[in-house]
Amino acid sequence: MNGPVNPKHWPGDHDLDLTGAMLIDLDLSGCSIRDATFNGASFLGDAHFRFVEFTRQTTFDRARFESRALFQDARFRQTGSFLGTVFVGAAMFDKVRFVNSAWFFDAEFTDQASFGEASFHGQVGFHRTRFADVTFESARMAMPGEFVELRCTGDAVFSRVHFASGATFTAAEFGGTVVMSGALARVDDEDGFRREVEAWPPGWKTAGIADKYAPPGGRWERLVPED
Repeated sequence: MNGPVNPKHWPGDHDLDLTGAMLIDLDLSGCSIRDATFNGASFLGDAHFRFVEFTRQTTFDRARFESRALFQDARFRQTGSFLGTVFVGAAMFDKVRFVNSAWFFDAEFTDQASFGEASFHGQVGFHRTRFADVTFESARMAMPGEFVELRCTGDAVFSRVHFASGATFTAAEFGGTVVMSGALARVDDEDGFRREVEAWPPGWKTAGIADKYAPPGGRWERLVPED
């Protein structure tokens, strides 16, 4: 990882099991952690995970963040799981990298959530996730983005996102504006056959060949407003 190292950090990789713990003003910025378990934990005050490298399984299932959750530039080398996690304050996942799967099923974000420039290299699931306002601007998704039954009461921004394997927004509901300007989707599979039609957010569709900014390989189309 390239980032500031916490001067209080002890060297080497360590396992953490803080299941059900109450954690106040936790700051693990710049640390390297192997197996990390925070299931059911309560975070009081800002929780700092900037530039953390999680090298193995990492779970925050049913955890609760009462203030800001700061994960900018963190790296998850194995599955990152946030099943049923509640984020009361702002949740910042900008430039985070999920090398494997990222699961946010049934998670709830009651304040701003940001995944700007995030990289999802494995499966990514936001099934039944609840958002107030969310942005995925310039994020990259190598596998299908699954936003089934997502609920967003405010604005949802997907500007300049690359969907390398398509996405599905089946039964997703949006209370505010959905922005997908500049987003690109690959519409063929590895054998060159067109993928089955994805369910994009209401008011948006793929159309036209993508411009010079499209990634190499395959057929990419732009996300455009429906007529």
